[in-house]
Amino acid sequence: MLVAFALTARRAYLATVDRELRALVVGLAAGVLGYVGYGLVDTVTLGAKPAGALFVMLGLAPAILAVERAPVGAQAPAAPRESRYKAARRVAVPLASLGILLLAVALAAPAAPSLNLGAIRAHKLLVNARATGSVGRGDLEAALNPLRRAAARDPGNVYLTDLLGSLYAWQGDYEAALDALERRVMLEPENPMARYAPWMPWLRQLQGQTPSSGWDDLLWVYGHWQNRYPDRAEGYVRSAIVWQRYKAEPGRAQQVLETGLEKGAKPQGLLTYYRSQLE
Repeated sequence: MLVAFALTARRAYLATVDRELRALVVGLAAGVLGYVGYGLVDTVTLGAKPAGALFVMLGLAPAILAVERAPVGAQAPAAPRESRYKAARRVAVPLASLGILLLAVALAAPAAPSLNLGAIRAHKLLVNARATGSVGRGDLEAALNPLRRAAARDPGNVYLTDLLGSLYAWQGDYEAALDALERRVMLEPENPMARYAPWMPWLRQLQGQTPSSGWDDLLWVYGHWQNRYPDRAEGYVRSAIVWQRYKAEPGRAQQVLETGLEKGAKPQGLLTYYRSQLE
């Protein structure tokens, strides 16, 4: 869609002599470029930032091109008839290509279908749980079942283990939630900045700062997530795990959990359970 938009925006710009329409096309291109640039360095959860404006911009460029190309007062010419064979081929080729693509994806990533299905259900459930403070047992199982199947096929998926940890926490199974979140931390890369903030090593080098350890960098990342989502208990638990397991400072881990409790992070039971384990 982005490539098609770029080509269409160029054609729309060249097709019109109206200065205001040309300015609109330039503005649309700048808006889409800004959206893509920001998306390359930002990490958001599904549904956190609706992108309706993006699709409006994507649709305006071909609309301008269609208006500029349509002759005033003229009717569109009738489409020429084509043989049934050609019509069938026009439909069959894209469908066959799509089928081959889906088959290739299924072979390359066998956990993807279950992960996608479970992730959609999980995000919908978590958004509702964080808003209302409760979840339905049936909804939890509907999200957990495909995620468990995906975990059996792809046990090293960081995103998947994190989702399972959140769902177990809202289910009230705090032991399973803590195990999943501990596994998530264990699966983090040795150089977390390469994944989460690739510009930071360059910035530190320019500022003459000494490189930090991987666990310190991970705490920096987790700290930003806690500031962004102060009402989510999982963020405090991840930081506490690093302090306890890998920094050997259980006191600091307890302080992090206390901060989450003071800010009213949910589910509260996950924080109190982990705190009792530390005590």
